[in-house]
Amino acid sequence: MRKTLFKWHSWFALVAMVPLFVISITGSLLVFKVEIDHLLMPEKSTVKVEPSAQRLPIDELIESAQNTHPGFAIGSWELFDNQHRADAIYVIKHGTDQWHKMYINQYTGEVLAAPVDVSHYFTDWLLDLHYRFLLGTTGAIVGAVISILFLFLGISGIVLYRNFWKNFFTLRWGKAKRILYSDIHKFTGIISSPIILILAFTGGYWNIAESIHEVTEHAFEEHYLIEAPLHNTDLSLQGMLDDQTQHLSNFKATYMVLPYETWPKYHLLWPSG
Repeated sequence: MRKTLFKWHSWFALVAMVPLFVISITGSLLVFKVEIDHLLMPEKSTVKVEPSAQRLPIDELIESAQNTHPGFAIGSWELFDNQHRADAIYVIKHGTDQWHKMYINQYTGEVLAAPVDVSHYFTDWLLDLHYRFLLGTTGAIVGAVISILFLFLGISGIVLYRNFWKNFFTLRWGKAKRILYSDIHKFTGIISSPIILILAFTGGYWNIAESIHEVTEHAFEEHYLIEAPLHNTDLSLQGMLDDQTQHLSNFKATYMVLPYETWPKYHLLWPSG
């Protein structure tokens, strides 16, 4: 049993080695995503305003974005209020299911960058590589499989070397390289096993959840092709945000999603206008 487990552990480790390397490198760079964006494209991702500048109401910003690029529907919005980082808007081209990204100065309403593919910018390309290996929905499924491999590697490694504590800090330098490398592998593997397990659970959750969503929602029906806002445009979104602040004193919105799909099963639609 131990030999079989060791064999599977070794083969799965070889399979997971390349994606683990990709995830590690891209994840390390993405920690500094904001800083890299500011360095590579300051005219798009940053704003220069006075420290006392106030955000415009979100309704005015939406109107500005839609007037500048009327062929796109707003799907989601990243809100920032630090007088430095520009708001990021994710939009869908009318008549398609293709998402794009654009930037807007939330203090003046000026659109700073035209809509481009969501992986157009360098750090967004890294993000796509990190999460989906540049494979779209298929990449989410691949990521889910890899997360299961990570889970197996973490658990099987602990089982195989469960008596590691007896020689935990022992590295047999005078022995053959094969033995020394084995000691280093065990030492490193035991230390990193909690990280591998965390990667497995967190990565698995997001990738499996997205894969299930695509299968259950779009396996037999194509993505909804939006042509106009699906929400009641008479509503004041800024008013709704202000109302939430009154009920939750510490509430500060940083992300907003607008309806961009109908519910195929019941064809529910919040009437616009």
